[in-house]
Amino acid sequence: MGTVYKTLHLLKELRLIQELGFNKGSIRYDPDMELHINMVCSKCGKIDDYKAENVENLWSVILLDLDIEPKGQRIDIYYECDDCKKNELLF
Repeated sequence: MGTVYKTLHLLKELRLIQELGFNKGSIRYDPDMELHINMVCSKCGKIDDYKAENVENLWSVILLDLDIEPKGQRIDIYYECDDCKKNELLF
């Protein structure tokens, strides 16, 4: 296990993956370093990526307004996925 964690740490330092920490201390790793929104199900924890041109345009405007060069970015939206909604109806 030590080798796995050392490799993940190295990949993060090389900016080849992004570490995503969540509630309850869970950590996931995202290999997609391009600008996107993480759609996170608050029930099951499933994560989907949302990419759209309007997100990139808005991000560009934000960076111009802030006049900074970010070292990274992370945008999460929490919701209830369709599978969890269906399961909720069954109970």
